Amino acid sequence: MLKPMDRRNFMKSLGGVVVATAAGPMVLDLVLPQGASTATAETLNTTMPTGIPILVNIVMDGGNDYLNTLVPVDNPWYFDTTYGHGPLAVDPATTLELTGLTHYRLNRLLPFLADRWNNTGDVAFVLGIGEQNHLNFSHFESMDYWQTADTSLLEPTGWLGRFNDMRRPGSPLASVSLGTLRKELEGATAPALVLNDISKFVYNVPAFDTDLFRSELTRMASIAGGGFMQEASSLISTTFDVTSQLQGAYDSNLVAGGPFGELADRLLQAAMLIRAGVPSQTYSVSFGPFDSHNNQNTMQSARFAELDTALTKFFAALAGHPKAADVFVMITSEFGRQVTANDNGGTDHGQSGMGIFIGAGVNRGVFGEAPTLDPGGPTRPNRVYDALKPSIDYRAMHFAALSRLSDPSTAQAVLRGNYPTLGVFNRPVVAPAPVPVVATPTTTPPTTTPAPATPAPTPAPTTGTVTALNPPRLLQRAQAKSRWARLRAF
Repeated sequence: MLKPMDRRNFMKSLGGVVVATAAGPMVLDLVLPQGASTATAETLNTTMPTGIPILVNIVMDGGNDYLNTLVPVDNPWYFDTTYGHGPLAVDPATTLELTGLTHYRLNRLLPFLADRWNNTGDVAFVLGIGEQNHLNFSHFESMDYWQTADTSLLEPTGWLGRFNDMRRPGSPLASVSLGTLRKELEGATAPALVLNDISKFVYNVPAFDTDLFRSELTRMASIAGGGFMQEASSLISTTFDVTSQLQGAYDSNLVAGGPFGELADRLLQAAMLIRAGVPSQTYSVSFGPFDSHNNQNTMQSARFAELDTALTKFFAALAGHPKAADVFVMITSEFGRQVTANDNGGTDHGQSGMGIFIGAGVNRGVFGEAPTLDPGGPTRPNRVYDALKPSIDYRAMHFAALSRLSDPSTAQAVLRGNYPTLGVFNRPVVAPAPVPVVATPTTTPPTTTPAPATPAPTPAPTTGTVTALNPPRLLQRAQAKSRWARLRAF
């Protein structure tokens, strides 16, 4: 049965004909948000002036174990075999020194970050971030929190999409999603450009003369006197214009010797667009998985090596270019991991995580507030199902990034509220690194494994409610020792 030929179905059908037969992946969604105006000529064939901040948002999908990223090398609870990471704890002797820090060292597979910290001084680690009122162990719901900066699970737009709605409504180049469409870029009026490879950015119609197709569509629209055909003509014309502009940004020198891995290759596409002055302030990409229920050290090592290569290639591509002074990177994950290792050489879904800023205007330092690793006793009242409790609302990361892109008042309007000022971009760049916040244990760490405690009821979180896809499950220790009930969601 044929679908009714309303506006949206017509546009989808038209787009499907063109997109499905394109030589490369379709990189511009032809269907603008309902009610949005099409791009004006001023939004195309323009360049981004030097001096305007540009954000590259990198998402580590799956929930990264930040304790093994920025390693708390002098915290005994981290190494504890009963209440800490135990066999998963990183040996401090293998970690990388960070100038000015004594409590933390960096995972050895992230030498680019260590070098930027030590020599450029534009890396910031933000500890304790997470959703404080709806403690959620679900990947999908936690991702939605981060992508929309909203916890209702009903918000249709992303936080960067709303920013672009305010700054550049209707512009087809307001934002670039690298690989697949990222929800954080979806706006009400600003479409998102989805890009894989500029060299394959080809818009054509096989079996037709492309120029003739375009001119005839325009003629049909004028005869029709507006309506569907007029809108279709405008959208397709915009796509041709965008294709022409982006083709000019391709630089084969930046990808010589590649491919370098999916994340690195995608960030190099972003570097080309930035160098070419494409008028986008917001780029977003994700990679992973970081969901380390099994064999965490092997999996996380591979992901860190991929991230380090990607950051190295990306910043090298910008080095010496005037735009290099405009670009900053934000790295986040939907949540952290639980503190105690599970029985499969991994860790289960946690709560509090860590964010990273790198690049232009970033002040070197450890910001935020580290949650205590002290469990508080055998019943672990200082944790939520063995997960660290967030000490700072995760939207503080969004607020910092948006304030850098524009100003605090715009950030507040986009986020529909005011959030903690982290100070990541506020102090002079030459300011010395602040002393990291490290919680002092309130219970003396055991020097030997204590006798098994009588299982206690699951402690209720001190803030909000706990949501999960699956109910709590008991994990049995070897030798029939009782163990704390831990929440695990898939």
